[in-house]
Amino acid sequence: MARCCSRKRFFWISSRPDYVGEVSQAGAFARHQGIGRWWAAVKDDQWPKDKSFNENINKIWTTNYGDRRQEIVFIGLKNQMDINFIKDKLDEFLIKDYSINLENSLKFKDPFPEWFQGKQ
Repeated sequence: MARCCSRKRFFWISSRPDYVGEVSQAGAFARHQGIGRWWAAVKDDQWPKDKSFNENINKIWTTNYGDRRQEIVFIGLKNQMDINFIKDKLDEFLIKDYSINLENSLKFKDPFPEWFQGKQ
């Protein structure tokens, strides 16, 4: 029986602090794209007014970053993945002083093509 998986996850890069990146995978095919703005980059008066939105945003909101976050999932057998190695490699790319040294964080090389014309 063939098994196929489709996954979508979000990412945040320092050179585009207002925009949500999405990485998706279906089988062996993977792609990335911009899918909009983080709510933290949108004025409060433009947010949805319903109760469920407020409940959901409050679950993920942080003081320093709002709703900006990395959200990635690795699927596989625990005994066939080196979880600590994967975590350590991903942690190498995190900017530890982002909110303290924002000017410097925005200068990192951005490897992605333009997502939205004139809005990077």
